[in-house]
Amino acid sequence: MRAPLALLVALVGCTRGDDVPAPAIAALTPASGAAGDAIVITGSDFCQNPEPDDEATCLHTGTVVFGSVPSAASAWSDHEVQVGVPAGLTVPVQVRVQVSGRSSNGATFTPR
Repeated sequence: MRAPLALLVALVGCTRGDDVPAPAIAALTPASGAAGDAIVITGSDFCQNPEPDDEATCLHTGTVVFGSVPSAASAWSDHEVQVGVPAGLTVPVQVRVQVSGRSSNGATFTPR
């Protein structure tokens, strides 16, 4: 009876997307700017659920946060996100990409 129990535990512990790495930021361009400026975030695994026929296209997108301030993306692909700098930033903050319950590493953004 132990083998079926182990199989059940293994199946329950796995969910869709478990084999997809968390999003990872490589760079922000530019790494400083004013509210409303556009920045490009480059990296990998921004699509946690890619389009089956085109892995560069995301079936759904996530959120970009500047510290704790969210910002809407104007374009989203597996390797690049374009986003506007939100208002109200006064000190350097960590920018993170959040998608499908996973958060990227942080990259420092300095407001002007």
